[in-house]
Amino acid sequence: MAPAGFVALMATAILLAIIGGELLLQRNYGTVDAHSDWPRQALSPALLTAAIMAILLLAVVLIVTAVGESGPGQEPGWIPTTVASAVVGLVSVPALLIARLRSGIESTISGLDGALQAITMYRIVRTLAAFFTAQAGVLLSTASRAWPPVLGIPENPGPQSWQPAVTAGTLIIAVAVVIAGIPVRNLTGKPARPAARSEAEPAR
Repeated sequence: MAPAGFVALMATAILLAIIGGELLLQRNYGTVDAHSDWPRQALSPALLTAAIMAILLLAVVLIVTAVGESGPGQEPGWIPTTVASAVVGLVSVPALLIARLRSGIESTISGLDGALQAITMYRIVRTLAAFFTAQAGVLLSTASRAWPPVLGIPENPGPQSWQPAVTAGTLIIAVAVVIAGIPVRNLTGKPARPAARSEAEPAR
């Protein structure tokens, strides 16, 4: 299996697991009449920015690689990456819709339903951010020979990879691993402080 396909398979498995978890949650605890407590800020600005930057990075790497591999005798390595990325993007659509539109959950704990929805959205976007970043790094590493012609750098004869692109791709993959490991926290704001004791309440 090509590296792009392996990364896509992992991301797809995570997204399908999230979809299954949401469907199971709705089946066991969802109530049609319950109000869906959608969180005020489902995603942190930092994670949303990381996802957007990952998409832009992958787009740049795909474009440069496609231009560099457009010459005769070049194997278009950017096509599997494009197909794999499109598949994962399509799988993420039902995951986002289910997380947003599922039935609310009745609970005596205030904000529980909103917290669960925020956690799900966080995991979906985190998976996409890590996936697109990893795809950019993998393509940059495996199709490194496509970059010297685009950048106007003399290409070394032979099948050797262009080491600067390989190094950059490896670093980008490491960044993707870091993004994938970002913990889910601080999604519902700071916890409420306990109410102050009234003067009439005796100390325990």
